[in-house]
Amino acid sequence: MFKLPQKARFGEQTPPAIFPPIFGLLGIGLAWRRAEPVFQAPPAVSQLILGAVSLLFLFALGAYGLKVIRRPAVVAEDLRVLPGRAGLAAMVLSVYLMAAVLLPMNPRVAAAVLLAGLAGHAALVWLVIAALLRGPEEQRQVTPVWHLQFVGVIFVPLVAIPLGYTGLSRVIFYGAGAFALAILAISVAQIIRRDPPPPLRPLMAIHVAPFSLLGTVALMLNERLPALIFAALATAILAALLIRARYITAAGFSPLWGAFTFPLAAYASLMLALAGAGEGEPLDHVCDGGAFRAFRFEKFQTRRRRVKQIAHLHPRAAATQRGRRARAGFGSALDAELPGLAQLFILGRDRQPGHRADRGQG
Repeated sequence: MFKLPQKARFGEQTPPAIFPPIFGLLGIGLAWRRAEPVFQAPPAVSQLILGAVSLLFLFALGAYGLKVIRRPAVVAEDLRVLPGRAGLAAMVLSVYLMAAVLLPMNPRVAAAVLLAGLAGHAALVWLVIAALLRGPEEQRQVTPVWHLQFVGVIFVPLVAIPLGYTGLSRVIFYGAGAFALAILAISVAQIIRRDPPPPLRPLMAIHVAPFSLLGTVALMLNERLPALIFAALATAILAALLIRARYITAAGFSPLWGAFTFPLAAYASLMLALAGAGEGEPLDHVCDGGAFRAFRFEKFQTRRRRVKQIAHLHPRAAATQRGRRARAGFGSALDAELPGLAQLFILGRDRQPGHRADRGQG
């Protein structure tokens, strides 16, 4: 007797390819949040985008999670192919962006999400390395997706710096910058030797993202020269991609076009950060890493009794204090700040440079 095929259960066919566009939409929402103090953009725009996309991400994460629970081996299967590795990397890095979304609302919850993202990212890197070692040799060549897997930790400072962990963020900044430059150099050498297959060319857009993020983090760390260098590098890469747009899109539309989304959002965010830094108050709109709205310090100037109480909230003052702590050295930063980040969540220590009156502005 003929049997009808069983209907697939919810989540069983969830592809990793759904995560890069969601990743990009989260980046667009955070870029709109950064535009609020620069262009006086209405907060409703970023709130609408981030609220909707956050729910979409949670839905997609739940669907893929059900798929993994029912068949754990599917993760290894997805990691065998380049689009699968890109999708899973975007899924993990989206957790960092969720922490940035939550930061102005609840720093402790944001710290917990950041720790979850770090754990997930570490597990992903371990699985990717294992898959590359077990796979064929041609699978081990450097690709732009390596930026997501091995440089994606550069997202951590976007949340860690506002929480006060500047020393740890500096270590991540210099380490991620070195990896990003190495991956770019190897990728350029590979492109000179042979053209990448047309279906994989959209992944070349990913090269814009790490240098845009490095520029943003450099501004948050008061490192102006590296910020301008990374901004110039990101601009040059983007210009080259635009000039060769027809070459990059020669294979036609595919799910890999999701690789265009977040690099553009990251670049826009960097340009907005540079615009904010050039308005006379060097880092007033930068030190929050795109997670906080503009803190109107001038509103408190007429209340003389409150000026001293909230002076530490001013972004420039916070940046100066964090810079002094950072100069103590990288070793002490790693020893002291990693446990402190966990304590922020576990013990309820709110190290965010904020105030009760400020917390309601999320």
